[in-house]
Amino acid sequence: MNTVLTEEERALQMIYKEYADERIRPHTLEIDKGLFSVEPLLKEMHELGFCGIVIPKEYGGLGSSYVHYVLAVEELSKASGPVAKSVSGQTNMCFPILHYGTEEQKQKYVVPWVKGEKRSAFTLTEPGAGSDAAGMQTTAELINGEFVVNGTKAFITGAREADFFQTYCQFKAPDGTKSPICLLIDVHECEGITIGRNEDLMGMRASSVAEVIFDNVHVPAENLLGQIGKGFHAAMSTLDAGRLGISAVCVGMAQDAIDQTVKYTKERVQFGKRISQFQNTQFKLAEYQTKVEAARLMVYNCASMMDDGQRVSHLSSMAKYYASDVLNEVVRGCLQLHGGYGYSKEFVIEKLYRDAKLTEIFEGTSEIQKKIIAKWMGVK
Repeated sequence: MNTVLTEEERALQMIYKEYADERIRPHTLEIDKGLFSVEPLLKEMHELGFCGIVIPKEYGGLGSSYVHYVLAVEELSKASGPVAKSVSGQTNMCFPILHYGTEEQKQKYVVPWVKGEKRSAFTLTEPGAGSDAAGMQTTAELINGEFVVNGTKAFITGAREADFFQTYCQFKAPDGTKSPICLLIDVHECEGITIGRNEDLMGMRASSVAEVIFDNVHVPAENLLGQIGKGFHAAMSTLDAGRLGISAVCVGMAQDAIDQTVKYTKERVQFGKRISQFQNTQFKLAEYQTKVEAARLMVYNCASMMDDGQRVSHLSSMAKYYASDVLNEVVRGCLQLHGGYGYSKEFVIEKLYRDAKLTEIFEGTSEIQKKIIAKWMGVK
């Protein structure tokens, strides 16, 4: 493990920081209120290579390291957690196709995706199947050489903007047995797809999050990703990198909360003193910075081990669980130090407070992360 950044990595970190401060931060509150579309930004970041950092060069990516990836995500998160979440999420969409796709599928979907010419959405969650993904009810039957898909997906990020879906469903064989599969569904070529209303979410308000309904959607047989019965393997191939990315989002957001609060407490005067002069303020911020630094080191360590080709499922779960827990503690405490102003939508800390909660829920709840960690420990 080497968590000391090289000069090149520090230079890359500064590039992402400057971009985030110039192109994203001025619009942070507008994005949250739906007054500024992130789509031009996401397209721009695709073109700049932000979404292809760990994608192999032969498919248009940078072919760089996971350490490079988390540095980018962390810096973007300091300006906007929702935007960084979109970059991280879009990056993760490629992994199932890279790991299980045919060369034709990689050329058709990954290459234009990296260029920003296509967008993808990961359709796994259903109204009755969240953490229990195996309980999904969406089905696909093979009829006359095509898969016919029926079912409903819920809380699908980027559903309205997607050009193709990675849809996980139960293959229904002629004898009635079911086995999980993944299908690549071209939104603009397949009839029977309906995008439901956008969810009015508490936080992380950037891309659309909506219901997706499949009503007798005919999908070519060659759009099967991997093998019948291996659908969950494809879905799980996104998790280590996905949880690593969200951990980096948490670290960046927590650091921004601290930075915002340090600035505020140096300016706010109560009882004839700056709030920053009170010991309680100093001790609280010192505690928060220490915990954020610990979370950051966990993220960098996990990224470094992924670069070394090691199995990191337990480490990505630890990083995701701990970083999201720290983030929520930090934003809650930093809002308290803002007093009444922290409750105002004119202050970024209020938005961070709302954004933070999702990190304990999506990409596997904190409880699921603890279950994974306990299993790795041999606790049964």
